Amino acid sequence: MRYTALILILILFPISLFAQTTETDISDNRKSEVKTETKTKKTDEKTELEKAIGLKNAAERIAALQKFIADYPESKEKIRASELIVSARAEIAAEKLNANETQAGVELFKLAVGEAPTPVSDKLFESVILQIPTNVYVRGERIAAFDIAKLIEEKIGDNPKQILGLATFYLGIEYSTAARELAEKAIALEPDSAIAYQTLGLANRVGFNLPNAAEAYARSLELNPDSIVSKRSLAELKRALGNADEAATLYREILAKDKTDIAARTGLILSL
Repeated sequence: MRYTALILILILFPISLFAQTTETDISDNRKSEVKTETKTKKTDEKTELEKAIGLKNAAERIAALQKFIADYPESKEKIRASELIVSARAEIAAEKLNANETQAGVELFKLAVGEAPTPVSDKLFESVILQIPTNVYVRGERIAAFDIAKLIEEKIGDNPKQILGLATFYLGIEYSTAARELAEKAIALEPDSAIAYQTLGLANRVGFNLPNAAEAYARSLELNPDSIVSKRSLAELKRALGNADEAATLYREILAKDKTDIAARTGLILSL
């Protein structure tokens, strides 16, 4: 009996071992297949994106990028593809404006802003989004430019850096009220931002509110004592407000660091 049991164990043991080995082999093969599939998918994904980006026609590029997003919804490149669609959309809009198809161009610009993924990356904001209102404004479409600027403000939300970037659009067209409001909004979000106070100072200066401009530049200088821009601007405002001695002191501080600063030297002479 004992021998019979031993024989059965010896017979069954290789079968059990074979079964375990087979399961391991199957598992390893499956893992290998999954890795291969994943690698192939990534290769296809990269190829499709590169193909889409390489298309010279903006409309075709948009269609290819939209297909890429639909085919690879979990792709890490999805946001990049979305940003490229915005860029292509803006490209077509600019072409419409150049062809005097103003309304069509304006609507495409609005669509581009609306399609921008949030949060808006600094690269997309600076290279594409921020250029749009100016592009429309210089074509004489003031109201449309302001409408688009408002859409951009809503899109960027509470991003102080981008809010100040948008303020530069208003400063460029000398619309001091809107620039001041954006600077104050940025300050509320980031109270210790020297650049925000510098922007507020410039907005007040453009609006001929010299006392408030001087106050803003003084605060900017407190936050960043090494800022030559703030120091020179404050000196100019002090001189304009009749505080020649204070202006001269500021000009001398600038010249102490850079004797070749012609603007500071001229300002000092005028102050004296």
